[in-house]
Amino acid sequence: MSAPSSCPLPAFGLAGQGGTARIMERTHQHHDLEINYFTEGRLTLLHGGRLVVLEPRRMVLFWAATPHQVLRIEGEPRFFWFTLPMAWAGRWALPGEGWSRLFEGGLFMDAGGGMADRATCERWLADLGDGPLSHRAAALLEMEALVRRLMAFPAKSRKTTRVNTGGISHSVERMAAYIASHYTQPLKVETVASQSGLHPNYAMHLFRKTCGLTIMESVLQQRLFHAKRLLLTTDLKILDVAMESGFGSASRFHEAFKNSIGISPSEFRQGNSGLH
Repeated sequence: MSAPSSCPLPAFGLAGQGGTARIMERTHQHHDLEINYFTEGRLTLLHGGRLVVLEPRRMVLFWAATPHQVLRIEGEPRFFWFTLPMAWAGRWALPGEGWSRLFEGGLFMDAGGGMADRATCERWLADLGDGPLSHRAAALLEMEALVRRLMAFPAKSRKTTRVNTGGISHSVERMAAYIASHYTQPLKVETVASQSGLHPNYAMHLFRKTCGLTIMESVLQQRLFHAKRLLLTTDLKILDVAMESGFGSASRFHEAFKNSIGISPSEFRQGNSGLH
C-alpha cells in the first residue's frame, strides 16, 4: 500500500508481514504505528537511543518514527509486524496521555501476555490480504482494540535503562545512551566516543559497525526525531523547535529536515495537523 499523500515520511499504511526475525543493518523510521509480536527467544532492540530486551509472546506498540533497529536475536523466532496509518489512528480518539507517551518515544508492551497470540497474527495477515473488505475491517477493529488495551500499560520511556544485552557491546550502549541524553546540546564525535572507554577511532568504528550509522548521523537522527515530535505536539515557532532540538539555527534545521524528510518543517506540520 502506498503512503498517503499527506504523509511526508516513508510509510507502509495498513500492512503486515510474517517471517523469520532478522538483524537490521541500521536504524530506520517510518510514519506509522507499529505492532510487533514474536514467538520465542528474545530480541534486543535499539529504540530511541536506548537498548531494550523484548520477551516473546508479547504484543509491542510504538510510533515507528522513533529510530529503531533489531540488534540481536536469540533463537529463531517467527516474527510478525503490522503497521497502522497515523491518520487513521488519529480518528480513534485515543487518550491524550497515550499519544503523548507515543510521541515521546514510549514503547508499550503487553506485560502479562495473552492479549493476542500467533493465531491472531496469522489471521490478521490473511485478513489484510486479498480477502473481502469486511475481513480487513474486522482486523482493523481488532487492532484498534489492541492499541487501546496496550495504552493501558505504562510505556517504557526514552530514558536509557540498563539491560542485559548479551552480545551487544556495553561500549556501544554507553555511547548510544550518551547521545540519547545529550543530543540537544552541542556534541563532538570525540566527546561521545570518550564515553566508551576505548580509543576514539575504534569507538567510532564499533558504533558504526553495530548501529549502521556514524555517531554524528545518530545525533542528527535523534535531533530530527525530537523536532518531529515538537512539530506534531506543540505550537512552537520553527526557530524554537530548531533550538530546542539542538540544531543551533533555523537555517541549519531547515536544511537537515528537508534533506532527510523531503519537505520543510512547516509542510510537515501542516500535513499532520489532525493527529493530535
